[in-house]
Amino acid sequence: MPTSQPARPPRSGPSRIEQARARAAVVRRGVVVAAVGSFGVVLLLVRTSHPAHASGAGTLAAPSALVAEIESPALGGGSIAAASGPAAVATSSS
Repeated sequence: MPTSQPARPPRSGPSRIEQARARAAVVRRGVVVAAVGSFGVVLLLVRTSHPAHASGAGTLAAPSALVAEIESPALGGGSIAAASGPAAVATSSS
């Protein structure tokens, strides 16, 4: 005797495939938002930590002792002179 299976009642609402697609779309949006947010955070970190733009960097100045030595009259004209003649060259043969 053949048995017939009861007929399924019609589904009300989205199918399993449509539900899976909706979940995948939510996940995709979450991944995009996380990627954009991560990119922004990394960009800000790079901008704030770059040596040329670091907030703690001040102007560079030579030490005062060096500046005083350079400006002193000891290095005035004539204190460092060019050689007075050609260098002596010694040659020998063995």
